[in-house]
Amino acid sequence: MKNVKLEYRTTAQPADLGGARPGIDWKGDKNLELLLSNIQQINIDWQADAEKALKDNTHLSFLPFGTRVTKLFYNFQYTTPKEAKKVADVDHCDMPDMLARKLADFDGKEEAILGMWISRYATVVHPDGEEETFELGRIPNDYIKLLNYYKNGELVSREPQKKETQKSKPRGKRYPGSENIAKLVNKAIQNQAWHDPHSLPLQNPDWPLRPNELSTLYNLAVGDTTLDIYLGHRGKPPVNHYMTLDAKEFPKKLIAQLLSDDHDGNLDDIASMKIQADVKIDGESVLMNIIHKLPGEDEDTWYPKRWNILVVTIDWQADSHCGSASKVFARQYTDAINRHAVIMSGRPLFISSNEMKEAGSHLFPDIEVLSYLNDGVTIRYGNSQYDVKLDKPFLSDKKSENHTTFQMSIKVELE
Repeated sequence: MKNVKLEYRTTAQPADLGGARPGIDWKGDKNLELLLSNIQQINIDWQADAEKALKDNTHLSFLPFGTRVTKLFYNFQYTTPKEAKKVADVDHCDMPDMLARKLADFDGKEEAILGMWISRYATVVHPDGEEETFELGRIPNDYIKLLNYYKNGELVSREPQKKETQKSKPRGKRYPGSENIAKLVNKAIQNQAWHDPHSLPLQNPDWPLRPNELSTLYNLAVGDTTLDIYLGHRGKPPVNHYMTLDAKEFPKKLIAQLLSDDHDGNLDDIASMKIQADVKIDGESVLMNIIHKLPGEDEDTWYPKRWNILVVTIDWQADSHCGSASKVFARQYTDAINRHAVIMSGRPLFISSNEMKEAGSHLFPDIEVLSYLNDGVTIRYGNSQYDVKLDKPFLSDKKSENHTTFQMSIKVELE
């Protein structure tokens, strides 16, 4: 860590706890009050825990000399039956009082809250001024489960229900066909992420919007949405295109087509479904991939080679002289995040390091990551979208400046 300066706060910022103390004067959502009470019972030194996680993270060893760690914080996301939603970021030295203040003020009423994820993060500023935030992992008790919750003002117990004895497993309520397709359809109906503002790149992390503001932005910016449905046989990924439909026709049109083919016995071996949503945001397309699969389907067997890094390279040539510069990015939830900046869907790839600037990075349009799966990543370059896979790299057009020719390539690799 000799090459890194630690400039984050270590002194707590006073928090006004008026109306923010559980069991005394709580003014916020009652289920968040229960979660906060459980978090306060965790036996952890919040400040020491985050600082140790930063010290143990190998990512720091690869940062250039003069890098500054400007912020060390915890991220809190509460979960609902459909998704996880960010509720607060709290500096590591401000825990737990500042969390109590933020939860009490949070406008997230009427949510079916199941629990909360807690992760550590660090923000660094590179010598060239580029800012980067990377995850330091979750705390040991990473998920706080809400066993009891408030519903219509009454405290309800969330104990597992006893399974009813039946001769055969029940079929899906919304799909009267075969059981395997019913499970996939029901999962798809429950997770229509293209309708969720939090699933789309609408939020600016520097200027976070409240839930009602984000919903308003969604209604103003999001236009037509088209769904492409892909089906997969047992042991194989969902790559067979099944149909295309307007999101307004989902799930009725999909169910009608599935029932027809199901009746003919054409779907007996189907075990996975991918929905690729093409969402128009201010007239531009954003792709979102959602995969549903039956129990027993393992993506590791679908994709024996799962990429973990993306490499952007700029090659240059001037007369008899040539050279290149590269920047490496890590895919989320892989070991590579400890060594490289992390790719984020809906965000551009920051390639403006000093070395890349010298190689002509300013000549090329921004590269935006639209979505990614185990077999590749979808990017927007200029006005077009491209799929980059292990066997299918992207090669840009050539640019010229000062009698020098530049060309950029993007590829995903196994590190």
